[in-house]
Order: sequence, then structure tokens, then C-alpha cells
Amino acid sequence: IEADQDNIFAYMLRGIVQDHLGDYKNSIKDYLRARELALIEGRKDLLEKCDDYLKNKNYSVSNSISQVKDNDGNVYKSVTIGTQEWTAENLNVEYYRNGDVIPQIKDKEEWSKMRTGAWCYYENNSENEKTYGKLYNWYAVNDPRGLAPKGWHVPSDAEWTHLTDYLGGDVLACGKLKATTLWESPNTGATNSSRFTAFPGGFRLNYGFFDGGGKYGSFWSASDTNNYYAFFRRLGYKNSNVYREYNDKYCGFSVRCVKD
Repeated sequence: IEADQDNIFAYMLRGIVQDHLGDYKNSIKDYLRARELALIEGRKDLLEKCDDYLKNKNYSVSNSISQVKDNDGNVYKSVTIGTQEWTAENLNVEYYRNGDVIPQIKDKEEWSKMRTGAWCYYENNSENEKTYGKLYNWYAVNDPRGLAPKGWHVPSDAEWTHLTDYLGGDVLACGKLKATTLWESPNTGATNSSRFTAFPGGFRLNYGFFDGGGKYGSFWSASDTNNYYAFFRRLGYKNSNVYREYNDKYCGFSVRCVKD
């Protein structure tokens, strides 16, 4: 296989699939890794072999990777999973869809008092932006000026459930959603077979402190329970479950978007 020696994915591809997949026929994990790398390398022959095997094992897979541009001009990958198209990266926008600025709030006391939209970097460190995007409170999610790119929206609680149900339910879906890198060990069950690529971006608690970086990924839904709480989904490094939970609207969580 022709590949750049400096490309770690190409290096892994050589080691996993070389000219055939016969030696790996009993390993779903190896086939999932091989499938992702075959997509990167454009190896349709290997992709077909991987897909045939995974489908026989009742693993849901997706070939469709697209792009979407947000309100600030940032470009994200998107992935089709079943009947839904999701962003495959965390939202990183600083402006609402109408052009109004979303304030960045660093101070923990100010954050805890916010009852309008706000964002921050995890641990107020801009180095976290490239991988993890921004953390938003729920007031930004629910603002009528629009947080998601045009033609997209923050998923409802029901749309999150539709996603996890399609991937086999909360117990099976977590590993299919989690990236295979950046999570702390053991990163239980992670295969990223859906190509959703959930990262452990951590969270900001309602009183302004940060926690969970490398261990947890928390993602808002657009659905609230009452004036104080809203639903979100939590994925963890030691867990194979997707947890449907609710928390204070002034917590800071990651945001994914789904196409209208």
C-alpha cells in the first residue's frame, strides 16, 4: 500500500491490513480500525471487505462524510448515521446566526450568575479550542438568534434518543460514538464505528469550576425539563453506556448539531 511514512494512519494501515484481512477475521475492533483507515487511504476494495464483515456482525457503519460551515466561517466534518446527519466535531462558534456576539465568560462567579447565552474554553485555555471546541451554557443553545449553522439545529432529547437507538441502544452506542484517541484509559468499548468522533471535552459546572477533561464528554440537547434543568448526554472513559441526564442550564457542555 502506497502511503506517507509520516502519516500515523497510513502506518497503522500497513500493519493492520497490508494486502488482505485474513489474519484479523475474528477481531471486530481490527476491522473497525481497518475500515476507518481504508476510507482515509481510498481503498474501496478493503472497505467492502470490512463492511461485509461488520454488517454480518450487526455493526452499523456509515460511508458519508461531508462538511458544514458555521456562523463564523469555521468548517466542520459531518457524518450521516442512519437517517440523521450530525456534525462530527464540537461547535466552536462565537456569534449567533444573526451576527450578534456570544459573550465569553472566564470568571467563575460571573459564569454562575449568567442567565443568558455564554461560552468558554475548557479551563479557560484557548489551546483546547482546536480539538474540543467551546463549552456553552444552555441559554446559548436555546437563544432564538440561533447557535447552530443555517440549516442545522441543536438536537432535541428525542433526536439524541433516535441516534442511540439506531446504534443499538444506550449500552452499545457509547463505544460506537467515542473517538479511539484522547480519552483516558481504559476508554471502554471505544471503536468510533459511527464516525461521530465524540471527544472528552470536559464540562463547566454551574458554579463555574471545570472538571472531566479527558474523562467525560457532555453534549447538550435543546430540550429542557423545567425552568432550571435541561437534558444532555454524557459519555465516559470507564463506561460503555450513553447516559441521558439533566443538569442546571448554566452548566457548560459541548454542542453537536444535526441537519434540519
